[in-house]
This record gives sequence, structure tokens and C-alpha cells, in this order.
Amino acid sequence: MRGRRPRQGRRGRRAGAPGPLDEGLAGQALTAGERATVTDNAGLIRLWARKEALIKRGELTLDRLREVDLAQVGEGPRFEWQGRHFLELTTAEGVLVTIVTDRFARWAAVE
Repeated sequence: MRGRRPRQGRRGRRAGAPGPLDEGLAGQALTAGERATVTDNAGLIRLWARKEALIKRGELTLDRLREVDLAQVGEGPRFEWQGRHFLELTTAEGVLVTIVTDRFARWAAVE
């Protein structure tokens, strides 16, 4: 809604805000392989957004986050993993969006 502040996380910061790694969230969401590659909150949120895209497709659930290892898929903005095509966008404001499709996808300008 207009004029409302974003919801604050456990420690008073927005999800996705830069800063040190949230070890609690990393322990709940990341595999051992992913955890070895993530050093800060931005890396954690990137992997979280990728997994969230799979959840929205019905291919993953919150209680199975640690069963899917996306550590080796590389950096965006475009990559493939197990036949799925991912596309990432980070806005100037730092908002990260990840989509997953069955076919190659690309961003297109909307006028």
C-alpha cells in the first residue's frame, strides 16, 4: 500500500538488504554446498529467490529447501538447471526478481 513502510525482518532490516550473512536463515534454506559459496546476505537472497521461483511453480516446498542445491548454476542473469530456464533481474533499488520457465526466456521492454 502507498505510504506504508516495508515489513522489517527479525533484526530490523529488510529481506535482501546488504549486510552480513544471516546464519539462521542460511541454516534453514541452504544446502552444505550452497552455504560454502555464500558469504553475505546478497548471496543468500539470490539463492532464496531462485528457490522461491521453484516453490511458486509447485516444484519445491519450504520444508524441502535444503534438498535442492543451486550452488553450481552460476551467476545470473540467465542460466539453466535440470531442464528449467532461470532469468534474474536486479533493479536499481536492489530488488531481485527470479523467474523460472520451461523454455529459454529473455527480458523485453514493455511500452
